Amino acid sequence: MITQQYQTARSILTACVFVGWAFVVIGGVLALISLDEGSAFLVSGIASALSGLFLVVVCQVAFAIFDQAESSHMTLQVMKLIAEKQGVDLSSMAEVPAPSADVTLKPSSEEPSIASNVVMREDGAMVREYKGHEIVKIDKIYYVGETQFPTLGKAQRAISEGKV
Repeated sequence: MITQQYQTARSILTACVFVGWAFVVIGGVLALISLDEGSAFLVSGIASALSGLFLVVVCQVAFAIFDQAESSHMTLQVMKLIAEKQGVDLSSMAEVPAPSADVTLKPSSEEPSIASNVVMREDGAMVREYKGHEIVKIDKIYYVGETQFPTLGKAQRAISEGKV
């Protein structure tokens, strides 16, 4: 579920939408009154109504931009979870915010969960079990026995294909 951010901006935009609709109504009423009396306020009324309508449209576009930003943020969190599940090393990439607690992915039935079986050794190495093999991560390199792999996914693939 997407949580709303940008609350201050959304509140200001909501007020602007209200003001925009007020301009539309006031401008429309002013234009209608001008038609009956033949006064010079007709152009002012139409301009006011169109300005108000333009303000409403601009605010709706801003709402859509905020919604898209939140959707992109959630997509980034899900993609990070997928990358970690597949063993893609994200340490060399730009910092990605940690996924929120309410987003979870179920591991496939064939493969054990990656995060659930990680043990940190005293020397700082991360050790995990995968299909009966021990995968050790030291710095940014994964080891299965003496064989080195640049990513966890490649180490797992080698195990699955029986290459190690």
